[in-house]
Amino acid sequence: MLALVFVLSLVACGGSNDSEKKNEEAPAATEAVAETPTEAPTEPAKAAIDLKVGDTIETDLFKMTIDSIEIKDEYSYRTSDISTSSLYVEDGYKLLIMFGHFENKGTNTISESAFQRKVTVNDTFVKEDHDVRMNFMRDKYFEVDAYTDIDYCIYVNIPENLANQYEKSVFSISFKNDLSLITTTYNSDGTTTSDVDVTYDIYS
Repeated sequence: MLALVFVLSLVACGGSNDSEKKNEEAPAATEAVAETPTEAPTEPAKAAIDLKVGDTIETDLFKMTIDSIEIKDEYSYRTSDISTSSLYVEDGYKLLIMFGHFENKGTNTISESAFQRKVTVNDTFVKEDHDVRMNFMRDKYFEVDAYTDIDYCIYVNIPENLANQYEKSVFSISFKNDLSLITTTYNSDGTTTSDVDVTYDIYS
């Protein structure tokens, strides 16, 4: 009986040692590290194409010459044999105008709303959107019919004091390749993003 008890106690001790040995040899569990999600890279803004007076913008749908950039106290143009139209100018302001000729090469009417516009004067004074107007010099000043060509002007009101200090200006024109309506997104940081395909900067 004593011998049997002795043998069983040895077996129990051996099993205990094996368990402790296995526990010591088991590798420690590694702590899971949460990966920080990376933001998708933003597509870089398309660089504007630099032009100057005398250059031409031409696509499959239209051709647009850039003939001159001038400052005027007022400006009127003839819309028919018996009527004229005058550009709006505020009191205490002058007109900064880009003149040229526009040819519609396609089958659809082209509206001035197909073009996003911005003007920068002396690197500091900036106007855009509805403050920069585009007129086709005809009775229906806001559009040009299919397969027709006509003179145009893009203009902005600038303060007389700025006009007296005028050194340079940049007229920026942006549009989608198919001349469809431009969609503008207003961002939370106060900036805007437009889905235009190309931008031209015309330097005076």
